[in-house]
Formats: sequence, C-alpha cells, structure tokens
Amino acid sequence: LTCEPVQAAHVKEYQNPDGDGVFKLTVKNNSNRPVEIPALLRDSHTKNILWEESVFVITDAGNHFFPGHGHARDVEPTLLEPNASVSTKLDTLTLHGLSWPQGGWRLHLRFCLGDKATEGSYYYFTDHHEPIRKNAQKKPSAIVN
Repeated sequence: LTCEPVQAAHVKEYQNPDGDGVFKLTVKNNSNRPVEIPALLRDSHTKNILWEESVFVITDAGNHFFPGHGHARDVEPTLLEPNASVSTKLDTLTLHGLSWPQGGWRLHLRFCLGDKATEGSYYYFTDHHEPIRKNAQKKPSAIVN
C-alpha cells in the first residue's frame, strides 16, 4: 500500500504546495502468484473495488472514514494477479470529524487497509482550503476521477 499527493490544478505558493488533499492510493501484488486481499473489498456483482469501505484514515484526532463507508452489501475480497496493482484517488477534504486547523498547518494522515498503512501529509491553509473543504463535505463520495 502506497500513497502520494496529487498535485493541485492551480498551485499557489505557500498555500497548497502539496496539493488540495487528494491522494493516490495504490495496492500492488509484488509476488509471482495471485494474492487475495481480504481488507480490499469489492462488490461481488460488479467486481468494482469499494475503496471507501476498505480504507480509513488515522489522524491526531482519531479514526476517520470516507463518506461512502458503510453502504456496501454483497462484498468479497479483491484478488490481485501477480505483479498487478490497483489505484484510486481519494479526497481527504471529504473526511468528517477532523479538527481542521486555522491558519496554516501540516496535516499528517495514515491511510489504513487491514494491517497495512502508509503515511502522507499536506499543508492545509485555511484561506485556501476551507472553501474547497466546504464543497467537498457535500459530496457523497471521496473518489476523484
């Protein structure tokens, strides 16, 4: 499991040098045989990976789930073929229950999938990120296309 910040479309010096809270998460099978990943759930009918059901974020304020968490039915583990990987982009500004800082602050996030975790961070600048976050909070999903 790895994560990397997604560069913002419009970078503003000293405000969003690390992006606007979107991270690309990747799960990779580095072995030469298929691996079942029980924590990475997928819909048993459509076979779509249910990232928001599978990943949660730990911050200093506790555990946080994405808006799409808790809605899935009929799920199964994801099977990754040898050397295959799957990725998604998740918007952390959709997370609820965080104590969003005032002013400028580096947010440290631990993305968790079962017993695996990866860490990321970005600079949160209130004047820039607060309007974006308020819009993001209205979204039913954290997945960014």
